[in-house]
Amino acid sequence: MALHGNEKKYDKNGDGRLNSRERWDWYFGTFGHDLEREERRQKQACEAAVQTWVQEALTVLCQCWDDALWSVQTVASNDAALSALVRKAMAYEMLSGLLAGGRWSWTVSGGTGETVARYAFMPVQQLLQAFLEQRSTPCTFDSVRQTVVGRNYVPFEQEGRLQEGGCGIFWQRLIDHLDTWDGETEPPDEVARLLQAMGDAYRLLSNGQQDTEPERLRRAFLTQWRLRSAERCRLLSELAGKPEAAAAEDAVRRWDFSKNPDACRTFLVASFPDAARSVPARELLELDADDFLCQTYTRDPELAVAMWRKLLDTAESHLCEEDPAQWLLEEALYPVWRGSEPMDAVLAALRSNDRFARQIFQSAFVGDPQEAILRACGSAGDAALKSRLEELLAHNPYVLTDPDPSPARAKELLQRGALQRGVDLCRVILLDAFPQPDAPAGASWEQLVRAKLDDDPSLGLAMWRTLLDVAEPCLASSRETAETLLPDYWIRWKWLRQNDAGHLQPFLDALQDERFARQVFQSASVSALQANLLRACHQLGRETQGAALLALLQLNPLPQSQWRVSLKDCEQGLREGLVSREVPRSAAAAEEAGAVYRYCTVQVPGVDRAYSYLTGDIPVEAGDWVEVPFGRRQEIRRGQVVTVQECDRASAPWPPEKTKRVLRLAAVPEPQPAERLRPVREAQRSDEGAEARRPDVPSDAGTRDRNRLGRLALLVGAGLLVLVLCLIWIWWGH
Repeated sequence: MALHGNEKKYDKNGDGRLNSRERWDWYFGTFGHDLEREERRQKQACEAAVQTWVQEALTVLCQCWDDALWSVQTVASNDAALSALVRKAMAYEMLSGLLAGGRWSWTVSGGTGETVARYAFMPVQQLLQAFLEQRSTPCTFDSVRQTVVGRNYVPFEQEGRLQEGGCGIFWQRLIDHLDTWDGETEPPDEVARLLQAMGDAYRLLSNGQQDTEPERLRRAFLTQWRLRSAERCRLLSELAGKPEAAAAEDAVRRWDFSKNPDACRTFLVASFPDAARSVPARELLELDADDFLCQTYTRDPELAVAMWRKLLDTAESHLCEEDPAQWLLEEALYPVWRGSEPMDAVLAALRSNDRFARQIFQSAFVGDPQEAILRACGSAGDAALKSRLEELLAHNPYVLTDPDPSPARAKELLQRGALQRGVDLCRVILLDAFPQPDAPAGASWEQLVRAKLDDDPSLGLAMWRTLLDVAEPCLASSRETAETLLPDYWIRWKWLRQNDAGHLQPFLDALQDERFARQVFQSASVSALQANLLRACHQLGRETQGAALLALLQLNPLPQSQWRVSLKDCEQGLREGLVSREVPRSAAAAEEAGAVYRYCTVQVPGVDRAYSYLTGDIPVEAGDWVEVPFGRRQEIRRGQVVTVQECDRASAPWPPEKTKRVLRLAAVPEPQPAERLRPVREAQRSDEGAEARRPDVPSDAGTRDRNRLGRLALLVGAGLLVLVLCLIWIWWGH
């Protein structure tokens, strides 16, 4: 066939015809520009369609994500952990949709002609990249790709799985924030919106593989809600069952939590089940009563105040004791007094109930609660309420406003067990009943009585019994008062070792008075004092009297778990007395015979901790002031002896060869000018009934290592300085 037009110039070999290669070159050279233009147009149209789909799908996906977050924040606004978990649950649902739809590699091709290479678009991958750029998710694009390509498992299954046979952590926590299931078939609106959002996200990414996903999620949620509600009801019934509730109420009324440490929480759950239903059951088991009250106050202040008043009414008889009063008034609602919660509900209750006002403003504890309430009255402009509360506080029978009380006022407070911090009420009473012109100005009542017990036991006992008679109404109920008035070091060890009848017999003679015997052996404090008195009965051959005293001790209403000595020790003391042990002279013999070492703990003013020292031959007793070597520099410091104990090497608080010794007895320091401060409980106080902490001991252990480290640091610093100077010299030379 003859060649026409521009075909001739494509006939490279001049044979008068075009082969396939030459014909392709002629076709592309003649019509290629039009084909390329059409190719670009089709590619642009395809790209625009893909971008339109990506933008529309991105809008839907972002809306689903935002709806899920909003739903959770509405249901549990205070649970930050749940807000983090919902992101993992949404990511789990989205990745499940990707795996179910298989659209990760779905492509849309642009450019269908023969002259231009094809262009492929992967809309789902573009959608995920755009979504991850706009929202904060717990996964990245690379982790999503590995999940989809590997198809091993779906991440975040532990958090986000929701099936009728079980659910993940997110759904468990979410259900715990809801009320107990009441048999209705529909979940709350916020949860319905969450389920719809997750179902829509799944359906979008799976290309409609399961249009029934929202319905499946709804059915699974209802099943889990019903099951967990039944479990919650079971746990609450265990907490608030009649036997447990009655025992808890009795423990709160007696303020004795030795057998049931969670009695306050159980009592509140049993009394206010509606408040308990608002807290996840498993979380409720881990909450203390004060945390339960504070969480309830955040949700419903009126309900929390009603719960607080229930506690105060039940434990009202213990508001005369500082420790229970502090917990009931300050710690039970601590965020309120710190200003983090409004106080309108508290003020409303105070306006309508005088008993509630007296419980707060005429208790044995005055501190932050009363100050915060008075400030709130001022802020609310309620001058009448503020004036009434200030008047109640001014006539508080348990708080001393005068730093120098009269003997009558001191007796009134001691009779109630209202011991005042910073004021020695017992000293005021003793100096009024037993004038002592030569009494040291800074001596406490214990030092006054102990000095008389040493010099004139009969007078010392009379002084002690005077205080016990005044405080008798609360000796059996107020542990703080009993422990204060019944020191465990009244009976000296040296009296027992030496069978010192001159000092021991007056105690035993006085204990023949039944009233005095009950005061000592049936008080709210059982310590070494009672055990040593029984040892004295054995030492002086008065076992019959000792048996009668032991019988009184066995009838003591104080639970034995709160005794500081066991009943077995008291019985053994009456049976064996004090077994004398002599200290061998040589160190080798001491190790063989089990040497006895006398330790004391000394509190140095200005130091938070007490330190252990050996007493040696110095007759140190609790309450004495001594001089001791202190710190690495062996500085001579003066401190007060807190405790004295005898122990062998195995039970010693510190190895004897590494323990410093007391240097000498010291004079009682002059008292500092008293400041008029409101009584406030110390920031830290050891729990009642807990073991005494092992005191820290100053020693020279570790000094050599610290010195070695100091020298090493100095050498390193000097080397670095020389290196820097050399570098400066080299640079300057160049």
